[in-house]
Amino acid sequence: TNSQRITYIDIGGGLVPQPEETPETMFGDYATALNQLVPKIFAEGSNRKILTEFGRAFVRKAGYAVSPVEYLLPPVEMADLDKPLHTLITHFGAHCFLRECYLPNVFKCTLTSFNKDGSAKDDKAEMMTCQVGGSLCFAGDFLKKRVELASLVEGDLVVVNDC
Repeated sequence: TNSQRITYIDIGGGLVPQPEETPETMFGDYATALNQLVPKIFAEGSNRKILTEFGRAFVRKAGYAVSPVEYLLPPVEMADLDKPLHTLITHFGAHCFLRECYLPNVFKCTLTSFNKDGSAKDDKAEMMTCQVGGSLCFAGDFLKKRVELASLVEGDLVVVNDC
């Protein structure tokens, strides 16, 4: 009889990198968990090749996205906040960061604010509570809600640190 061995296993993607993780801990923890759940997958002498689709996890911290604050809407007093909520409209939102906008508790990103000329904000600058909206202008087009950023004015820059 002919028997065919499985020589390749594609385990897909789904590894969601978090801003505080390093590639070493992320992939190491994943491999450890996989080895505990399916110990034969890495068995010595098995000749199996494991394929992954972790593209996003590999390139997560490869670049930055920068946008000017196009509009700064008037602040709104919120009952559950001790200071006003500012809405910033930028050039990135759901069209650039779909996962971060639609699943912000799973796909997280970190933001930093800079002056118009690209210089760093003074570390003693007053902080403001913001929601950062994109140019698509609909309810799901918010990259971050209730994030603390150094005070911004129209034309200042917002940077996504972990694209």
